[in-house]
Amino acid sequence: MKELMMKFLETVFTILCALLNWAKTPEGISGIVLIITLFFLVLTFQYAYRPYIGATQVNSRYDKETKDLTAFVKIKNTGNIPANGVHTNLKMIHNSKVLEEMKGTSKFVLFPEQETAGNPIFHNVDDTNLKNDQIDIGVEIKYELPIRFIFKIYTRKFKTEAMLRYLYSTGKFSVIAGESI
Repeated sequence: MKELMMKFLETVFTILCALLNWAKTPEGISGIVLIITLFFLVLTFQYAYRPYIGATQVNSRYDKETKDLTAFVKIKNTGNIPANGVHTNLKMIHNSKVLEEMKGTSKFVLFPEQETAGNPIFHNVDDTNLKNDQIDIGVEIKYELPIRFIFKIYTRKFKTEAMLRYLYSTGKFSVIAGESI
């Protein structure tokens, strides 16, 4: 193992010395400028062309008969390429205590401008305490972007989080923290 590491360091040192010698020539300087420019172009492309997923719409409904508070959460990919392996987790929080956690069971693809929705339900929510209680929903969306580079596929991973709070005065959920689109 030590010999392999020494060979690796020797190779890196040789390449570095060759680059430094090349940099002394006019062609070398323009070559290094070209390499740096290409590096920044690739970075710009990676950040401009990617999926962007977030909560776009949140609605709610309270059923007085069943005492269920249902939230309707829409998510959308507003990016310009598909998101792979989209996985959502929702937490229902009542007065800072996690009541229920809904983990997505499957991973799916979300194409640009495509929407999907989920509807977590709070059971046995008393309407009289609804004014004073703090009811939140934590939304976590994880997704991936596979990048093919020569013969290997690399994966960039992204995560979007948002906290939604039920406001009794409006009868709706609103985003209080995190990202929404």
